[in-house]
Amino acid sequence: MYENRFIKNAACPKCREDGKDKHGDNLATYSDGSSYCWSCGFSDMGNSHIVRFLARRDKSLLDESSRVKTLPSVMLPDDSVTDYPSKALAWIEQYELTRIDLLQNGILWSERESRLLFPFWNDGELLGWQGRLFSSSNTNDSHSKKWYSRGKLDMIYHIMFNGRVKNHPSSPLKLGKVGHAMNDATRRIVLVEDVVSALKVSKVGIDAMPLFGVNIKQRWPKIRLLGYSEALLWLDPDMHIKIIKESRVGCLNGITTHAILSTKDPKCHTLEEIRTYIGETQ
Repeated sequence: MYENRFIKNAACPKCREDGKDKHGDNLATYSDGSSYCWSCGFSDMGNSHIVRFLARRDKSLLDESSRVKTLPSVMLPDDSVTDYPSKALAWIEQYELTRIDLLQNGILWSERESRLLFPFWNDGELLGWQGRLFSSSNTNDSHSKKWYSRGKLDMIYHIMFNGRVKNHPSSPLKLGKVGHAMNDATRRIVLVEDVVSALKVSKVGIDAMPLFGVNIKQRWPKIRLLGYSEALLWLDPDMHIKIIKESRVGCLNGITTHAILSTKDPKCHTLEEIRTYIGETQ
């Protein structure tokens, strides 16, 4: 049976020629002696079927991202404001978050919807939003769920760092450009289920992104193209088997992937506990 394993990251000679890869870890090396750069596409094929596959797929993804995609128009409710009611503030405060966190991330309140609204932007364009319901009196059947979403969330990469969203209109994230999302201090990202967990986890100084659920299979190639060489997969407690399985898939995509198994949702842990869980993966 043919087997080829990811070994480690090393400096990419092509990136170095262009004055890039200052961390010296753009190049993924494999057990058969082959290597592939997930930043510029440089490869030393050797005998690797995996490297050939990654090279073809990444070229396809880059070609796809260079084309303009037309998404359905999304708008926020016209009564969206930053005047948050006490019930919304009390809910967010249980996760050690504050009104300042809401304001810094452009999170809004709609009285008509009775929801706290989390908007998702890219290059100044609103791609979608999620709203958390705070009133059981909302009789609109389509809006009766605790969380209601607009837009194609599976196409949204809402990356946060230090409690701030990276792809806010004031600091847009262009997904079509390799490595644009990368923070100089880290090539690690924590993947969680929900946007509140992403906000909370990012406050300890690491990139975090919500999956808006548990479907991640189609996201691995794009995460790698965004420049991340290491991922920490941290889903809710009822998803431990899913975490372990997807961690293996992440490794097959050239991303060193760690499974974080906890007894509570990420957002329910204290910041100190989050630091401990993340520290244990290093």
